[in-house]
Amino acid sequence: MKVVIVGIVATVTLLSAHKEAAEGELEKACLSCHREQKIPSDLIYRRYLMKYSTPDRIEKAMFAYLKEPLQSRSIMPPQFFLKFPMKPPLDLDD
Repeated sequence: MKVVIVGIVATVTLLSAHKEAAEGELEKACLSCHREQKIPSDLIYRRYLMKYSTPDRIEKAMFAYLKEPLQSRSIMPPQFFLKFPMKPPLDLDD
């Protein structure tokens, strides 16, 4: 029984550390710029929600865009890309 508990605690600890590292990468690659540019995330979320309608579909669309950012995959209007350049693909783990 002790072995099982120790195994569960170790697994949770490792998963937590991995999640924190991924969040740090996301912060560095995306969120810091969004904050700096004062881009309101609630407006972006509403845009995604209008197009994709469910959180699962939004998540899939965002991951697809982050892995291969193409203007055709973006929810932003074409004039957006006149002001903001296309970002390089991110190497984030699903």
